Amino acid sequence: MARPGVSGARVAIVDDHRLLVEALASALEAEGHDVLRPALGSLDALREELTDAAPDVALVDLDLAGSGNGEELITPLSVAGVCVVVLSATTDEARIGRCLELGAAGWVPKSAPFEALLDTILLATSGEPLLTHDDRARLCGAWHRQRALATERSSTFARLTRRERVVLGLLAEGHRAEHIAAESYVSVATVRTQIRAILVKLGVNSQLEAVALARSSDWNGPAAP
Repeated sequence: MARPGVSGARVAIVDDHRLLVEALASALEAEGHDVLRPALGSLDALREELTDAAPDVALVDLDLAGSGNGEELITPLSVAGVCVVVLSATTDEARIGRCLELGAAGWVPKSAPFEALLDTILLATSGEPLLTHDDRARLCGAWHRQRALATERSSTFARLTRRERVVLGLLAEGHRAEHIAAESYVSVATVRTQIRAILVKLGVNSQLEAVALARSSDWNGPAAP
């Protein structure tokens, strides 16, 4: 069966799994494509190398061991005219939606069969859409909803006074009210009053829920005095 794509494209594979890189490179070269295998150094070095090389397609892993978050490569590459295909083990549709918003043309999961992964890259070399309109809308919508929720949560934490933020931060570190009171030179009753105010403002019923909300929101309190 004929494969999609055209021969002669330049494809960059940015991934820390060398066996996968070599397997894809061999398959792509057999299809007549020029394959780049950039060394995984710093993201800045990768960005410079890839933009200078100007590949037609870049397959970018999101979690690059020793290099960082591959998301940071998407926008500069797409701005430079590179068709970026995200490769990731994540099942987080919001994260994939964010990558699409950053400029990625498509996404293929690492769990996909090798043939499906190869076909996706070859399709990218032909300039054909990698996602249906509905799939793109679903993934981007997941990112928009997550971002809206994060904004809502951020405004919720903004209601806390500085002292309440300090107390919540100490609770998140595992400290009890008695310890917080001793460290702050106030009474335990005062700290418990502050904790009750935190629960009310965050709309939760317990310290555990408050701490869980803080952690799930990636909230970081100010340093304790």
